[in-house]
Amino acid sequence: IADEGFQITHLCRAAGMSRTQLHRKVKGLTGESTSVFIKKIKMDYAKKMLETSDKTISEVAYSIGYKYPNHFSTDFKNHFGYSPNETRN
Repeated sequence: IADEGFQITHLCRAAGMSRTQLHRKVKGLTGESTSVFIKKIKMDYAKKMLETSDKTISEVAYSIGYKYPNHFSTDFKNHFGYSPNETRN
């Protein structure tokens, strides 16, 4: 989760599947593309960290593989409909 360089090809190798096979499997199970599925997992993990830890938003962003906390905050708001700051309130 924390590797900002993590790509779908890494997941393919770990799963022992081609990119196409992995996409079909993930799409069939979740209804989402592989990249959307990975982002969803990261966002859910980030939300849980914000709710249960004292880490700053920047620390949470870095811990789930974001290089820029501002980009994380934008993605978080797009995903959940509210900002990371509002998670703590």
